[in-house]
Amino acid sequence: MSRSKPLLALAAFVVSLGVAALLITGGIGGTRSTVHPIASSSPTTVVATVCPAQQIRLLGFINDCAGTLRRAPAGRSAPDGCRVSGRFLDASILLQGRADEYLLYVEVDGAYVGPGDYSLPPWPNPSFHSDDGVAKVAIRDYTTGDFWWSSFGVLTVSRNDGRSGLVTGDLEFAGGEPHPLPGLNISGAWSCG
Repeated sequence: MSRSKPLLALAAFVVSLGVAALLITGGIGGTRSTVHPIASSSPTTVVATVCPAQQIRLLGFINDCAGTLRRAPAGRSAPDGCRVSGRFLDASILLQGRADEYLLYVEVDGAYVGPGDYSLPPWPNPSFHSDDGVAKVAIRDYTTGDFWWSSFGVLTVSRNDGRSGLVTGDLEFAGGEPHPLPGLNISGAWSCG
């Protein structure tokens, strides 16, 4: 009988863990929840970031929802926009978050074949426009200049003109001052407007 109490406690824990997993994931065959916990400075506080359908969720060092800004703020130049030329897709998109602005860079460099999914492997070169056949996504904080680039994920191009799609991926810190920062996870819709 002395072994039955620990086994019963273990069985109860496993069942409760399974029930919690079903609730979080929406059950068997259910859809993914759009609410994701965000780590904060307090280990007991959990904040959920849910973004509208036409925005990108930034989660990690930055916790924000950002959508395409139709024109540059006063005193700032607009990014170049979207260009498709042969095997190249190149987009620079100004995003407006709740309080900050970001530049989203989307590039399929030498391997663009039209609408579809493009894998986001770690960057093979430390720059854009390197004709390396790799899809790339990056975020720059417009104010600080801090920069994160894709290390894993999927870039989806949904239109023939290469002007919109979806992105889901992990980004690692790639530059800025004064010290390395934690990474970002991004997911959501992008559009050149």
